[in-house]
Amino acid sequence: MFTYEELISEARSCDEQAKKLRKQAQEIRHAELKAKAVGDRLVYSAYARCPCGAGLAYDPCFEDENSVFVGPLSGYWDCSAILLGAAGSTKHTAKLPFAFYDILSEGQPSACGATTRPQTIAVQQS
Repeated sequence: MFTYEELISEARSCDEQAKKLRKQAQEIRHAELKAKAVGDRLVYSAYARCPCGAGLAYDPCFEDENSVFVGPLSGYWDCSAILLGAAGSTKHTAKLPFAFYDILSEGQPSACGATTRPQTIAVQQS
């Protein structure tokens, strides 16, 4: 029979180990994503578009040490044409920080498969 203190101590030890494993898994995922070309790792919005017509997107490998936000809130939505380096001189949206904008991602179940991903890219992804 275990005492309360022994069980709590064991639980804390397991929590610490789980935290280390999650961090290792995130580092592996991040490295795998970084190895891909930007166009292959962008996550597109389900419906939101830039004024130029391109879908909004974000790079899941984005890192900004200057951001006041950390973790999942540190990224932003931007024009996919800008992110891909294919933007013309037309008007584009400003960067839309995750912390202030509620834009539905193509990966959300409630998007029901909707995406602003260009057709040529969507066919390659399927």
